Amino acid sequence: MKTKIMLSIVAMLLLSVFSVSAATLQLNDVALTQTGNPGDTVTFTVNVANTDPANPLDVSFTATDLTNGANTITAPVVTDLNGVPANDSLDHTFTLVLPKGKMHGVYTGTLTATDKNDPSNTASIPYSVTLNSVEDFTLSKTSVNFETPSDLDVEEDITVTNTGSVTLTTFTADYTGDVANLEDDDGDRLTFSYDLPTTPLEPGQTATFTIHVAVEDKMDVALYEGQVTLTANNVKTADVLVNTQVIPDLCKEGVVGDLDVTIENPDDGDEYKPGEEVKIEVTVDNNGDDDVKATVEALLYNMDQDDRLRKVVSSTERVRDGDDKTFKLSMFVPTSDFDDSDKFMLYVKAYDDGNEDEQCNYDKIELDLERQDVDVMLTNVEVTPETVSQGDTIHFVLEAENIGNDAQDEVYMQLLEPEIGLNERSPYFDLDSYDDSDNSYRWEFNHVVPEDAKPGEYYVEAKVVYDDGDEVASKLVKVVVEGEPVQQEEPETNKLTGAVVAINPEVETVNLKEGQTKFVVPLILQNDNDNSLELTLDVTEISAWAEVTGVEAPKKLNPGDKYHSYVYMKLKEGVHPGVHNFRVNARNGDALLASKLLGVNVPEQAGEEQGPVEETVVPNEPEQGAVAKVKDFFKSKSKLFWLVGDIVLIILAVIFIRMLFKK
Repeated sequence: MKTKIMLSIVAMLLLSVFSVSAATLQLNDVALTQTGNPGDTVTFTVNVANTDPANPLDVSFTATDLTNGANTITAPVVTDLNGVPANDSLDHTFTLVLPKGKMHGVYTGTLTATDKNDPSNTASIPYSVTLNSVEDFTLSKTSVNFETPSDLDVEEDITVTNTGSVTLTTFTADYTGDVANLEDDDGDRLTFSYDLPTTPLEPGQTATFTIHVAVEDKMDVALYEGQVTLTANNVKTADVLVNTQVIPDLCKEGVVGDLDVTIENPDDGDEYKPGEEVKIEVTVDNNGDDDVKATVEALLYNMDQDDRLRKVVSSTERVRDGDDKTFKLSMFVPTSDFDDSDKFMLYVKAYDDGNEDEQCNYDKIELDLERQDVDVMLTNVEVTPETVSQGDTIHFVLEAENIGNDAQDEVYMQLLEPEIGLNERSPYFDLDSYDDSDNSYRWEFNHVVPEDAKPGEYYVEAKVVYDDGDEVASKLVKVVVEGEPVQQEEPETNKLTGAVVAINPEVETVNLKEGQTKFVVPLILQNDNDNSLELTLDVTEISAWAEVTGVEAPKKLNPGDKYHSYVYMKLKEGVHPGVHNFRVNARNGDALLASKLLGVNVPEQAGEEQGPVEETVVPNEPEQGAVAKVKDFFKSKSKLFWLVGDIVLIILAVIFIRMLFKK
């Protein structure tokens, strides 16, 4: 019995010895206590000792979160350490980024090392960090951009976040920008005020800081650059740049209501030159529950000079609730009063007519106005009177202006309309550059309408020729000649006895679509004579407004033939809307066989091509008598047709001969 007791005691002693000898991992403090500010990176160092006399040691680590009462800093990630030699030790480091927005104080945690080959072989040691007291905060915005007309107040909310380690108890705000930027030349002012956080802001908490800017009435349109500084606990500061762009007075009460305004055309940054037309297309969306009587205004403004250059207003249109409508306007860029280095804005506003204080909004784009080196334009063309009779005198006044940077020598103006005998040129003159007082010229001229002028509408081309004759600017002006048709002697007709050709148009007046410039005049030519006729087709009385691009007509008409013919025409640029007359003539050499007066109705805004015009071309085959049809059938066949026919006849002949011999 005593033997058994002794053996048990020995076994327990041996187990105790083996258990103690198995704990071969030890941790020693090298630099496990650190200090830092929020945002700093601190480095910890621990010494890992291996007391095993024979085997190296591979170690993994875990760390607990660092705590200071209820405040916590998330534990760092500590990498493994492999290959600690037997009976030796190695230093191992790990880092921690101290967070912002945590209360200052001492934060402690525990670092534990574990033998990767024997999880029961572990060691632990405390580590800690002292987070210093620091006042700090951040702002959600470091710059604010206001855009407002005068006599309005604007404001902007900014979020303040306490990123330090102490409570922020007091806040102040001050204007710290250039005081001169608070006033315009007339002494009208911007007034700044602020809403500050009113309760203490603990580390990590947020609050709202609001900047208010009041713009005095009649303050000049300009960009006013300023700065506001926010101070916390009389120590920490942060700056906010405040740019206040005072714009022209658009909406009386600012942007209000349910209208959305979108400038579809032109595009932001589009380039225009002086005198050029700006075509504006605007979409107005009514997002409200009631219809509005929408009016659109477009305003071209020189922002650097506080100068309204142009303003146009649309007609009033009803826009139903939940619907939208497109408005089209146009304006011309002025020829003077600006420097092309200035900033130009196109503002377009829409409002409920009679209810602007409740429904008003606007859109804006910047336009690039560029002055050319070589550029002359006709600024004025006057015709007095516009309606005359045969033999009356027309008084023309033409004014040209150099709107380019370069002076121009040997410039002249010209008036052209051959149909009323007008082809006159002014004397040569010189023009200084656009910014000189001698940059314009006026020419007056009287023209007597011929007694034999045909009544109708005529379009006189007025033009100025410059840059050594390489450049031309022109306009068309309408002159109406009234009176009785003049009986004009017809040219000698075709020598063939009784020669008669009829020109039968499908329509007397061709109606063009908006934007259409190309058109086709379909005709039927008919020979009512007993003789064949050779002919040509031409068009006259179109020099001022159109040109012929092609003619399809037969060279010869047999007796009784009817032939589909086509005249292809194209409008010239700047054609005025209305009906323009022209004459289609059928001739045999110099002899006039037939003439027909037709018209083209040009709608508003025609003259801009909107894609190709569909032209239906009817095959050029005459409507003929029976004998003529047979003759022309064979005349029209190609050589290939006759070759195939010959081969077929030869084959038929061979078959016929073989049949004869078989008999």
